[in-house]
Amino acid sequence: MSLKKKLTMGALSATLGMSLVGAGTWAAFNDIEEVNASLAAGSLDLVVDEYNGPVNFNISNLKPGDTMTRYIKLDNAGTLAIKDVLLSIDSVNFTDYLPVGADSDIYGANTADEYLSQFKVTLLKTGIEGADEEIISSADNITLADIYLATNPDQLDPVAIAKLSAAIGNGHWVDGHVNLASAAQNQWTGLPVNPADFDTVEMSIEFVEYSIRDARGVEEQNKYQGDTADITFTLEARQWEGQDVSDEEGYVESNEQARNGQ
Repeated sequence: MSLKKKLTMGALSATLGMSLVGAGTWAAFNDIEEVNASLAAGSLDLVVDEYNGPVNFNISNLKPGDTMTRYIKLDNAGTLAIKDVLLSIDSVNFTDYLPVGADSDIYGANTADEYLSQFKVTLLKTGIEGADEEIISSADNITLADIYLATNPDQLDPVAIAKLSAAIGNGHWVDGHVNLASAAQNQWTGLPVNPADFDTVEMSIEFVEYSIRDARGVEEQNKYQGDTADITFTLEARQWEGQDVSDEEGYVESNEQARNGQ
């Protein structure tokens, strides 16, 4: 390689070196703007309260033929409309009373399902909009056992599910649960925030009375004497489906309304 070529390459290298330095310090006009995002979630807040008396069923010394009625107020204290309120029986703590040496004509062994089958349920919803909705009628012969076996996640008995789904209509049998909120297809569906709404559910539980005797004349219901069941009803409030709020600015008022205001 000649000296001349070496010098030429050296000069070229120096030129490239200067170009790289120039690229590192070069700048142009620019303008930076910001887009802010403030995303505040609304609240879903179901309030279960008493209405014209106590809300819980804490009653002892019952006998066949007795009926207990409670009025349960469902209110929306949040900012989002509630689509439905789903009732289920999540737990049953059953005690079969069978004292040692007990008279077999009075006491007898039985299960929680058998005991709960002795209690028939009726449900009637009344809203401030004035429309009554019969959810479960006396003629449906739905018992606490049916609701427990159909809605408890550890049970999900197909026979009980079929019985409830056949008896409960008009939007009150939803996703394997009993919907206590209004199912009317108007602005009052569920529990909207706007218009302001609350629903009252009349729940009656009857200790059914019947007479079936064995050959000696002993009543079949004798075996339930002294039995107890502590039952936990769960009420789950759910939101309406999400919607496209691209055109909204600020507070999304339509989320206060049934069906997103549609």
